[in-house]
Amino acid sequence: MGNNTRDSEEMLHRGHRILNADERHSSALREQKTLLLVDDCKDQLTIFKTILENQRYRVLVANSAAKGLELLEREQIDLVVSDIMMPDMSGTEFLQVIRQTDKLKNLPVIMLTAGGSDFKQTSLMTGADMFCSKSSAAADLPRQIDFVLHTKG
Repeated sequence: MGNNTRDSEEMLHRGHRILNADERHSSALREQKTLLLVDDCKDQLTIFKTILENQRYRVLVANSAAKGLELLEREQIDLVVSDIMMPDMSGTEFLQVIRQTDKLKNLPVIMLTAGGSDFKQTSLMTGADMFCSKSSAAADLPRQIDFVLHTKG
């Protein structure tokens, strides 16, 4: 448990360092965008929420796919970032529901996992716009979000 906390703190520190060094993006665009983060790990939600709020996004969080679907019904979401491996409903199943729902089917989705290339292939085949490894997400996720919002928005 202590090692996970240390890893989480290092990821958060690394994310702050990278974000402070890279301020080329338009904050005006980010202030208008609402992101939904879905992950069953509270520590991961806290880390990514902090990193993305520092990029001036409005960030909503859900600790399950079911809660994510509830937020998608109530809120105007511009992009979803979802973990793949979650109990009850996997991120892939969550993505399938999004793609089969008329008002959500074009919503940009980035899948996030600690797993390998099999997860990436499954995510992209299911309709994810991008895939991000948790090990590099502190650095890569903000850039991927900007890219997807710029190309799909």
